[in-house]
Amino acid sequence: MSRKSLKIILFSMLVVWMAVGIAAIWGKGGYKDIKVARQKAFEIRKDVDRLEAEIRDLKTQVEQLESSPYVYEVHAREKLLMKKPGEIVIYLPPEQKEEEGKKQGH
Repeated sequence: MSRKSLKIILFSMLVVWMAVGIAAIWGKGGYKDIKVARQKAFEIRKDVDRLEAEIRDLKTQVEQLESSPYVYEVHAREKLLMKKPGEIVIYLPPEQKEEEGKKQGH
């Protein structure tokens, strides 16, 4: 084999190797796609964890509402704005935090 044909073969192998490398990084199912999929999976897992925590909190609230008439009454009054027959309810504006008062110069 001549030196010229050896160079051509080596150059061809280098080009093929580079094409495979580029396809592995930017091609469909390549490194970039895998990186994006991993990030998306991480975000979904975070959402699932947050939603599972919310479900646990809601189950705790349901158990408390079912087991305690006092908690049930507080929930009805504060969250649902309910009142007993004959009661008069006066709604006051929410209190401002001390920090907000300082910012406004009071």
